[in-house]
Amino acid sequence: MFGYAFAFNALFASFGPSIYIKLSQKIAVEKIITTCFLILMLCGVLTYNIAHLSPFIFAFIAAPATIMVIITRVPGVNLMLNQQKSDTGSLVAIIQFFSMMAGALGMTLVTLRPEALIENVAIIQFSIGTIGCLLWLLVKNKPHVTENIITLK
Repeated sequence: MFGYAFAFNALFASFGPSIYIKLSQKIAVEKIITTCFLILMLCGVLTYNIAHLSPFIFAFIAAPATIMVIITRVPGVNLMLNQQKSDTGSLVAIIQFFSMMAGALGMTLVTLRPEALIENVAIIQFSIGTIGCLLWLLVKNKPHVTENIITLK
């Protein structure tokens, strides 16, 4: 049953970039990023408390969490590429490497307590949302970030 939940999640992941493009035409990029981290934290709380009740509930919480991660990835990659003057291929390779490493780390962390997989996912969602939000709030007003955000609109 959870296989269907993850297929549902993958389907929703495909909408992330399109949602970002539509939102960024009407809402400031800084607000989109901050909101996504806050929603990811909320998804973590909901996953921890109610996702164990049904695979459908799990799927309907995991999908928005995934969308939030994808939406924040779009401007994040743009910010990194805008700071690179040459050899963007190397930067893309580094971004891809760290993405794969984060995925591997996530899979490892989620299986540390095999009897509590859903709680583990919830803790990861909440932790990434919290850490991402705090780091974003620390750097979003830095000059090199601010000047590159303007180009994201």
